[in-house]
Amino acid sequence: MFAGFGSIKRIERLLIDIKKNVGDNDEATLRDVISEIGEKSDKNARSIKSYVVNSLKSAELRNYRQMESLHWLTNGLTTRHRLPPLRGWASSPDLLLELQDFVLSTKPESVVELGSGVSTLVIADALRQNGSGKLISLEHSSHYGSKTRLMLERDNLSGWVDLKIAPLESWEGEHLSDDSEEELYWYSQDCLKDAWDIDLLLVDGPPAATCKFSRYPAMPAIVGSLKDGAQVWMDDTTREEESTICSVWGEKYGFSVEFVEMEKGLGVLKKK
Repeated sequence: MFAGFGSIKRIERLLIDIKKNVGDNDEATLRDVISEIGEKSDKNARSIKSYVVNSLKSAELRNYRQMESLHWLTNGLTTRHRLPPLRGWASSPDLLLELQDFVLSTKPESVVELGSGVSTLVIADALRQNGSGKLISLEHSSHYGSKTRLMLERDNLSGWVDLKIAPLESWEGEHLSDDSEEELYWYSQDCLKDAWDIDLLLVDGPPAATCKFSRYPAMPAIVGSLKDGAQVWMDDTTREEESTICSVWGEKYGFSVEFVEMEKGLGVLKKK
């Protein structure tokens, strides 16, 4: 869209060349050229202004929606300490609010999440409000795992979460990567031995930089432990890899797939 600025500069250089070479008899033609250039410049300026205004309106609406979600999210929490910064690498308020509502309304007994953080706190708090349930959270980073553990401890939520530091190991199972030379990694499966009859699986890891389609192994590794009627949630489906994974999972494992409009996108898979 902003290529219009470059076009205007090229036109200005062209106009200088024309002035150098045009004769007095071509003065009328030159005026016509200048007039046409002015019209095109005005049109480019209007297009740029429209783009900027629409972009600002969209950003304002997105920010409002996140503030609205944060308001309702914090109203529903029973924790006493402030939340860490959200959005960016962390979960966005709209996803966290959706998680909170789901856990409070459906009262799952077994939740598994891949990738810990603020979502761990929100799920644990909702389970405590329900009075039952357990969350198994897998985190490949001991650094971020320690941060999550500290959040849970200061709000007395540790008893609702089995937080496991699960190092990334070579994955030899089914995968979507078409690069035969790429090393594939996923969480240590020893950390999932006690994960059974899962009501909700939240997939927010491993990081995308781990390998191509890094989150794909979640379903082949865990599908046998899902309870009838279970749901699988995939964060970040505005990214092509995550949305592709959801579509392939749905077709291969017989799940319905719904893409929910959120800041980073959410894929919701349900057993048909």
